[in-house]
Amino acid sequence: MASAKSWLSHTGVDRSAAILPWGAGDEVAKVSPLAASASYLAHVKAAWDAAHPGAPLQQQSVVLTVPASFDEGARALTLEAAQWAGLPQVQLLEEPKAAFHDWLLQQGAQLAQQLAGSRLVLVVDVGGGTTDLTLIRVDAAADGGVPTLTPQRWVSI
Repeated sequence: MASAKSWLSHTGVDRSAAILPWGAGDEVAKVSPLAASASYLAHVKAAWDAAHPGAPLQQQSVVLTVPASFDEGARALTLEAAQWAGLPQVQLLEEPKAAFHDWLLQQGAQLAQQLAGSRLVLVVDVGGGTTDLTLIRVDAAADGGVPTLTPQRWVSI
């Protein structure tokens, strides 16, 4: 199954209906984008639980990344898929913001120096079907410490 996540945001189809793989003949068993997404998440959960039996994933704080272009319907379906997979406590984070958070963590103590003099940061996420641009305002800290970062807007192309 390919592109199930992309189908979650396709408002022109019933995303809960068994339509995937798209275009396959009647002899092929089909699943919904919602069920396919839940299956992916259930697989990840099972793999985690097998590797960490003392700390099952359903007891963890889980963050799922979603494209910035996901509308409220696609976000709700993602949360529903997580519920189906046995992940009751999930938070969604847009993929460009997730990439930026990762970069921030990698900077460590050098973060203030890396952003010194910056007013804006443009995060570019080139995906399989879209390109998401997120603009983040950087406000320097008065004491030279870690600046305040405020997402301003995003555009999906």
